[in-house]
Amino acid sequence: MAKTQSDDVFKALGAHGVVRRGNGIQVIVGLHVPQVRDQLENLMKDSLSTEHTTMTEAVS
Repeated sequence: MAKTQSDDVFKALGAHGVVRRGNGIQVIVGLHVPQVRDQLENLMKDSLSTEHTTMTEAVS
């Protein structure tokens, strides 16, 4: 079972691109980095109490 979504899902959420190499993934978000970082930090903090976390809203 994949631990990440398809490239299309990331692009639908506002990513400019996705690079996959081996077990690594880089999601290119452009100028929205501060907003994405804030959302990811909140998701990571919340994931300590939950097992499965998803990002469902595009970054504006």
